[in-house]
Amino acid sequence: MRYYHRHSFFPLVIIFLSLLLAGLIYWSVKTQPSSSPAITQQEVESVDPQAYREALTQIVGTFDERMSSSQDDLDKLLAAQTALAGLLELRVPAEFKDLHLALAVAFSDMEKALQSEDRAIDVPLAQVSQLKQTYSWLTP
Repeated sequence: MRYYHRHSFFPLVIIFLSLLLAGLIYWSVKTQPSSSPAITQQEVESVDPQAYREALTQIVGTFDERMSSSQDDLDKLLAAQTALAGLLELRVPAEFKDLHLALAVAFSDMEKALQSEDRAIDVPLAQVSQLKQTYSWLTP
């Protein structure tokens, strides 16, 4: 019996697809995008240091008033939470980042201490007092 070899178009298809791929790569490298989307830059507004000082002085003053008039640990906890929330809402000028971070840590430590069984807030209160001595404008 005689064996007949059938010719296939598979090699032609591979050659055609290879040429098509090479042409696509060449075309994508040669053409530059005609209209690239513009990169939007967010304008950075400078933070007024005087406005920050006034807001921070008000937050610390309110905290001091609430701490002095607090009857129990729940009132102290609410005072610390309110002060921390107000502090976190502020935009901070570059020169006051260390102060802002130290106050946030002190208020957070106070909040954690009041939520624990120990309820000792002497160290965070001393930190806030030290910051008020260092930055005399914090005291209203």
